[in-house]
Amino acid sequence: MPTLLGLLYRLPRVFAVPLALLLGILAALWRNTVFDRVSNALALTTKSEDVMAPLINMVMMPVLLLSGILLPMTLGPSWLQSLSDFMPFRWIVDAVRDTFSGDLASAQVLWGVLASLILAGLGTLWGTSVFRKENA
Repeated sequence: MPTLLGLLYRLPRVFAVPLALLLGILAALWRNTVFDRVSNALALTTKSEDVMAPLINMVMMPVLLLSGILLPMTLGPSWLQSLSDFMPFRWIVDAVRDTFSGDLASAQVLWGVLASLILAGLGTLWGTSVFRKENA
């Protein structure tokens, strides 16, 4: 309930700055592009559902936990916060949170958008190369 109230409090500020809303959504879409391309490339590389499912779970659980998507990293111990500082997905999550709060001028937004663009590009390159090898 407090999360919903906080979101309702911030929504008028977000809609007042449409660029912030658009940038936050684009950063999240670029992040999803990374997951899409990498999972397709892994599926073509492993060629087995029995290998693919555990591999995705082994990779995605630490990514979800260390990026702060499931729980804010401020709730964790300091060593976990320090470890999550090296996760590019945390930068993206922090950037989306800042854009939704209407703060476009923060350095977190810049780093998050750059990280999402770079990861989307790398994921697209890897996915494309795997698709080309499969079709050759």
